[in-house]
Amino acid sequence: MKHLHHSTGDSSCGIPVLELDTQGCIRACTSSAAHLFGYEDEAALLGRSISHLLPQLEHAPLMHQGKVSGRLKLLSRCGVPFRARRHNGEHFDADLCINEFDDPVEKRVVLTVRRYPD
Repeated sequence: MKHLHHSTGDSSCGIPVLELDTQGCIRACTSSAAHLFGYEDEAALLGRSISHLLPQLEHAPLMHQGKVSGRLKLLSRCGVPFRARRHNGEHFDADLCINEFDDPVEKRVVLTVRRYPD
């Protein structure tokens, strides 16, 4: 969680943030992200595929030619709602902001998630 602490200042900050590897697996997250998706703590999300939380990403490539998919970036920037799934199976609409960072060791993909107002 070293990277996420550096990005957000603290894994317990009030911002729901998920850090993914290039395959779409969750490497780190804030407690706010865990709670948004209905989990008690961050550990329950580590290693899971992002498509478990955002089912429409199951068949959409996260990466294309070493970068976050241009279509996915565009959709997140245009405010298109993404269907999100909580631990109990309940669905909600979410706004995503997708960013990528070139780390000296590997690329990092960071998602900030916000629940759309009902």
